[in-house]
Amino acid sequence: MFDYYQISNMLGSVVPGAQHTINNPTTAYFAKYLLEKAVSIYKWELPKTWDKDYFLYVLYATGYVGVIDTGDKGFGVVPQWGTLDGYNLYYAPRQFRYSNPLIGDGAPVIHEECELIKLQGNYTGIWDLILYYASKMALLSEAFDMNASNVKTSRIFFAKSKAAAETLKKLTDKVQSGQIITVLDKDLLDDNGKFSVEWFNDDLNKNYICDKLLIELRKLENEFCTDLGIPNSNTDKKERLITDEVNSNNTETMLRADLWLERLKECCKAVNRMFDLNISVDWRVKPDESDSIDIRSTGNGPDNIGRNDNSDRVRP
Repeated sequence: MFDYYQISNMLGSVVPGAQHTINNPTTAYFAKYLLEKAVSIYKWELPKTWDKDYFLYVLYATGYVGVIDTGDKGFGVVPQWGTLDGYNLYYAPRQFRYSNPLIGDGAPVIHEECELIKLQGNYTGIWDLILYYASKMALLSEAFDMNASNVKTSRIFFAKSKAAAETLKKLTDKVQSGQIITVLDKDLLDDNGKFSVEWFNDDLNKNYICDKLLIELRKLENEFCTDLGIPNSNTDKKERLITDEVNSNNTETMLRADLWLERLKECCKAVNRMFDLNISVDWRVKPDESDSIDIRSTGNGPDNIGRNDNSDRVRP
């Protein structure tokens, strides 16, 4: 896979204005951050000999992990990354193919010689979902840096001569250094005795949008959490938010995560039956559907979450 710099070298002279939002360090940073959030939804109980990080990252990135018996290789029952081959009566994969320098190659039959632990019914992971949000978060982060840099200089001056320009530079240095008294040259005054230098970009508030970009960045993260099944307050209410609206968001958040958990538990049972293990998975923080949650909001998003069992609406 080509990275951002190689793409720029190859295409820079052909498409100099193209944006590459995927293969760049900022997107990679957000992708790593979001993947860590994703793997934290469930709590796993695995054999001590299994590498939990390897197991989780293979499961979420590729969508499935194979569980095989290494036989005389001496590693026992282990999880492995691999590919799928063949199909059964329902066009589901029939074999799990793996290749490892320590245990060799193999293609055991699924449900007969090995088992799969899969996240989604179509045997795909969530890396596409992570990159979708990570690339957008990277764009907002870049916009934040650009805006923060652009507003550092409050005024851009126009001088009528080189001497006046040099005088303005020295003036700026003196003011920025904190000198109490600064003396100006009379040449900077016009015929009416007024300051002859003009400037623009005098009002920083018109160009400052960093606060809005941070809000949008937070909204994107909340949307990711909603898609993934992580409880969040993905709401944008300026006045009052009733309990039913919050519960609706909670239901939307739980649907996919609950389906994933149901499938993962079934896979764990199959693995336990075949290899006499005791692996399990459950919520790390179990959602409570019976909670009534009220949210006060004074801005573009919720800023106070409390519980109110006696009222469906927050009192002012």
